[in-house]
Amino acid sequence: EVARGPMRRLVAKARETAFVGVLNGRRVTILDVVESEEDLKVTSPIGTRVPLLAGALGKVFLAHMEEERARELLAQKGLPRYTEKSITDLDAYLRELKRVRQEGVAFDDEEYLTGIRAVAAYIETPVPPPAALWIVGFSATLTKEKMQEIAPLIKEAAEEIAKGLTGGT
Repeated sequence: EVARGPMRRLVAKARETAFVGVLNGRRVTILDVVESEEDLKVTSPIGTRVPLLAGALGKVFLAHMEEERARELLAQKGLPRYTEKSITDLDAYLRELKRVRQEGVAFDDEEYLTGIRAVAAYIETPVPPPAALWIVGFSATLTKEKMQEIAPLIKEAAEEIAKGLTGGT
């Protein structure tokens, strides 16, 4: 409910589908979806469980964990190669997590699904489980330039959702 308004505004500006999900073990469960109005769009039903290390999502959740816990998690299973663009080198992935911590947003350039890009931001929640907001689109429409344009919008929407959850203004 709290996420609906910010998600709708984000979708109106980005013209891509928005999702909110929570970390549930080694998976992320989709809690809400606002679909793009475009004829061709990427979507997934509420309740879908996505692997934690799926592209931008994994980066945004791991970047907000204690570094030791993130390293532990990565060491347990290793980094899966979903596509040719998946980051499978631990040092490269840790550098990417550092960038996510600094910039507050994670990018997925066809790292989880070929032809699909995503931008994600962490939602500061007052109580567990950790949550995230992300936009997903086809690489033809969600260009690298558009991903950069969406980054501040998604951070703003995630902050707005967080304020709604804590009762802040």
